[in-house]
Amino acid sequence: MIRIRRAGEDDFEAIWSIFHRVVRSADTYPYPPDTDRDQARALWMTPPNRTYIALDGREVVGTYYIRPNQPGQGAHVANAGFMVDPDIHGRGVGRAMGTHALEEARRAGFLSMQFNMVVGTNHRAVA
Repeated sequence: MIRIRRAGEDDFEAIWSIFHRVVRSADTYPYPPDTDRDQARALWMTPPNRTYIALDGREVVGTYYIRPNQPGQGAHVANAGFMVDPDIHGRGVGRAMGTHALEEARRAGFLSMQFNMVVGTNHRAVA
């Protein structure tokens, strides 16, 4: 069963393990494939991001963040980014994180959610 919780700084190594493989593949995120660890930490872990991890037992199998889509007058709309361990696609981790993200966004006071960065080669996201 997948369990999802808020990520802490000590979870970043597990997040990095997923992040660098997903970004290096260059088919789901527009980040440069050579994004380094410090850049990844800034993109994924820095406030206002609220970062979460999905666990299968004790293993981190996915991660997501929610944040305001825009500052100021646009801060009532959430944005989210999701990454699943490439070795376990198709097991419902992304779906579980998506459901959790919507619940967390509501709990945080967001009124809606908008997704901005879906590249055309991300067939799972555009299907």
